[in-house]
Amino acid sequence: MRDHKKYYQEHKASINETNKRSYEKNKDKIAKRRLEYKLENQEKLKLRSREYYLKNKEKIDEQNRKWHRENKDKYYETAKRWRENNKERYRAKMRAASKIWSANNKDKIITNRQRTRNKLREDVLAAYGNKCKCCGESTKEFLCIDHINNDGAKHKRENNIKSAQAMYTWLRKNNYPKDGFQILCHNCNCAKGFYGECPHQKLKIAI
Repeated sequence: MRDHKKYYQEHKASINETNKRSYEKNKDKIAKRRLEYKLENQEKLKLRSREYYLKNKEKIDEQNRKWHRENKDKYYETAKRWRENNKERYRAKMRAASKIWSANNKDKIITNRQRTRNKLREDVLAAYGNKCKCCGESTKEFLCIDHINNDGAKHKRENNIKSAQAMYTWLRKNNYPKDGFQILCHNCNCAKGFYGECPHQKLKIAI
């Protein structure tokens, strides 16, 4: 019985040349047959590919990382071209991935949102002096933004502002306008809203 491995090693060059000529002669037929096989055995091929990856995960991941390091420009250009040619597929893929990530990282999302909200509020308060314009209170938890001309309702309607977060975002987007806005503590702000003027102002006048 012929030892095929030994025979191949002895005639490697001639066998490879014959295979190459055969492939060039039947290239279209071979490509068509491969495509038909892929379409008929998609699940089988996916499973086989997955099994191979899991079996050789570390080696494959290292090869991929090495290729990316050495071919960054080529990788980004190829990825960009693929996204442009497959916009709907890419968007659907990203939406699905985002949904899965969000479901698995709820605590992280809540923490990040809280950190972003706190940073935005701190930036706004700093831009307006970090203390109540009326009484000088500087404890940040007690402070808020006041519409100097008492036109807050109108301003919020016109700009579709429905929350404190939205108000802070509007102020930052408009470069923290000083005309019409100031910091008051909640006491001074409520007194001004209920009575038209904070009692601190009457005391200042009396003094």
